[in-house]
Amino acid sequence: MAEVTAAARAARGDAARLRTETMELKLAVRGNLVRSRERLGEAEQQRDRARARRAIPCASPWSGLHWLLEDESLERILFPVD
Repeated sequence: MAEVTAAARAARGDAARLRTETMELKLAVRGNLVRSRERLGEAEQQRDRARARRAIPCASPWSGLHWLLEDESLERILFPVD
């Protein structure tokens, strides 16, 4: 009988420890999710700022003309030279 009681106590102790570890892991995962969403939001803002900067006309280094860093017509016309 004493062996069963000792085994039951050990099992209860293990169950309590596992519940505690599970809760700690859940909190860690939730914290990681919050931080990851924050970083994703910051990355999206940086992406939007970079796109907006590329849409601003820039002075050409070779002439007084202004051009866009990203222009769809240039993508269709220009091709790589090997």
